[in-house]
Amino acid sequence: MNYHLNVAASSRRLNNFGSDLVDSEIYSILLHQLSPTQCKIIKDVDPLKRATEVIKNAISLSVSPFIKPKDICDGNKKLNMR
Repeated sequence: MNYHLNVAASSRRLNNFGSDLVDSEIYSILLHQLSPTQCKIIKDVDPLKRATEVIKNAISLSVSPFIKPKDICDGNKKLNMR
């Protein structure tokens, strides 16, 4: 993940699969790096709304997420690592 964050020229880095992901910004950047035309970077400031949009972006890439937006916002390390 940090490779993609670096390529995106983001100052963010993933050091913790819980607290570093609760705002969904890293997920948004990662999905945008993987498919910039399908996954726009999400600008919403509300963490739950941003997490919901991240899940929608993942689905648009034919990923079947098992994690829910609330799990991301809660910083659930075990679910974020799967």
